[in-house]
Amino acid sequence: MQGYQPGFYIIAGYPNAGKTALMINFFLDALSANEQLFCAFYSLDDTKEIIAYRMLAVLSNIEINRVKGFKYKSQYELESLENAYKTLEKYSTRIILKDLTEIDNIEALEAEIDELYTKSNGNLMVFIDGLHNLEIPFDIGSIREENIKRANMIKKIIDLYNIPLFTTTELRKPKVQMLIIP
Repeated sequence: MQGYQPGFYIIAGYPNAGKTALMINFFLDALSANEQLFCAFYSLDDTKEIIAYRMLAVLSNIEINRVKGFKYKSQYELESLENAYKTLEKYSTRIILKDLTEIDNIEALEAEIDELYTKSNGNLMVFIDGLHNLEIPFDIGSIREENIKRANMIKKIIDLYNIPLFTTTELRKPKVQMLIIP
């Protein structure tokens, strides 16, 4: 990608299709490409600890289970992990990483983005993993209508702050109708 422009970017797919992995790579790329950029990552699917492990796995090029496990690691893996930790430490003043225990509704998200926008002097990029899990203050009949309302509320935030916002959401597999032959 030739830089990130303000706008609403939706990464949608079936469960375990690699949506979060793609977004983590965008997140880390944005941080490395712009030393003034603040990046907020809100994980509404996984804990922030799991996301941190996934970031370390990407930076070290080591399988996540080996990163978070206490299995014996080769000298190469230990050095790769140490370099990954140093990279995240270098970014630490510009990374905001929260999960569903800290941000679970649209009002909290809006307040957080407003605060971060001011703190970053407008140099902010937001990532929301699992947008479909963000609570909105409306009791709407269908999932489709709820998702449209949620997306419109996010779009208002993007328009207000003129920031790039990446999000993931899950597609539902179509229901298969069975044909019963007598």
